[in-house]
Amino acid sequence: MLEVIVCHVTEVIDHPESPNLTINTVVTKNGSFWVVSNRKELPNGDIVARYDVGDMVYYIPETAIVPEYILKQGYWDDVKNKGILAGSKGNRVKGRKIANILSEGLIFPVSSISGEETATQYFVRNEQTDSIKVVKFGDDVAEFLGITEWVQ
Repeated sequence: MLEVIVCHVTEVIDHPESPNLTINTVVTKNGSFWVVSNRKELPNGDIVARYDVGDMVYYIPETAIVPEYILKQGYWDDVKNKGILAGSKGNRVKGRKIANILSEGLIFPVSSISGEETATQYFVRNEQTDSIKVVKFGDDVAEFLGITEWVQ
C-alpha cells in the first residue's frame, strides 16, 4: 500500500558530481531514502540548498502516480503539456540516477503557520480541491493529495 509520509530532512549533502544539486536524506517508518534536488536562488542572488536539515516535507516514494497540480511544482514540461517523470503521462515516480546518485523519490515542503500565542502548525494544501489539512510528523497524506499507486 502506497504511503506519502510527512517527515523531516535528516541530512543534506552537496552532490559530489554537480554543484547545482544536493542529496537529501529522509527517514520514514518504511526506511531511509535519498532524494536528489536542485538548489534554489534567493532574491539576493545567492544559490543555496533547497532544503535544510530539520525541514518538514512529504516524501513521495517510487511507484506513486502524481497528480498534475503537484507535477506543475517543478516536474512539468509546458511544451509537451505533461509531466517529466516516468510513464506515458510523465506522472510516475521511479528511482532514477541523477549525476550517478540514485534518487529514490520526491520531496515537497510542508507549509507552516506560527503565531505568538500558538505552537507552530504544519499543513499541506491540495490545490485541486482548494483545501488544506493540518499534519504532523508520520502522517500519511497520499489520499488527501490524490497520490495513488502505479499498478502494472
